[in-house]
Formats: sequence, C-alpha cells, structure tokens
Amino acid sequence: MGAKFYNRKKIITAALQYYHLKKTFPKWKHELKMDIINSIANIKPNPNTKEYKVLFHFQLYKAPSVRVISPKLEKNGDQEVPHLHRDGSLCLYFKQEFDSSMFLVDTIVPWTTLWLEYYEIWKATGKWLGGGIEH
Repeated sequence: MGAKFYNRKKIITAALQYYHLKKTFPKWKHELKMDIINSIANIKPNPNTKEYKVLFHFQLYKAPSVRVISPKLEKNGDQEVPHLHRDGSLCLYFKQEFDSSMFLVDTIVPWTTLWLEYYEIWKATGKWLGGGIEH
C-alpha cells in the first residue's frame, strides 16, 4: 500500500489575521492579545442605512464572534431579531463555511455587512431575505 496523503489546510495565525485587518481597515480599532483579536468597526451597509458599531472577536481555533454594539438590534413588531445566536452574536454562516484557513477580511467582515443589510430589509418589510435556518 502506498502512503496516504491528506488535504491539509494551512491555518492562519491570529497575528496574520490581525495584520490583514489593520491593513484593510486602518480606521478600525484593533487589539491583539496572544491569539485573540478584538476589532471595533463602524459599518454602514449601504448609503441609505444606519451606521452600526460592531465588535469582531476572533480566537485561534474557535469560531469568530460578531456583535452589534450600537444601535441596539430591535424587534420588528412582535418578531424577534432573526439569525442571532443565544448569546446575541450574529449568525453569519453554517459551521462548515468558515475555518481557520480563511481570512476574516474575506469572509466574516463582508458577511457581517450583508447580515446588517438583511436586517435593515427585515426591519422595513418583516421578511428575512438572507436565508439560513431558524434559531
């Protein structure tokens, strides 16, 4: 029998994630401690929406977490805000869609902007157009 080869993905370190975040978004507030990154950003999904202050939290080997700091996410009538995890973080992707070989600037950041766009549409129409599963 021959040797088995495995398709291993290269893990992106917290330091490299931090470097790319700072390079791509120099106006954001970034902090790196050990293998943990916290970035605070002001994101305006499009010119017709509010601006949101968002916290991106990344720890190597764990799923990134994104929370809206302000303005507070609000119900739409009697409908709870869709696609939030129990801890209040945004549900941005299915588990298999992100891993430690991906840059946050290419995945989590644009997915957050898109989530906020869907939130704005939901607030206006009562319909979540972002797909996903109910929580």
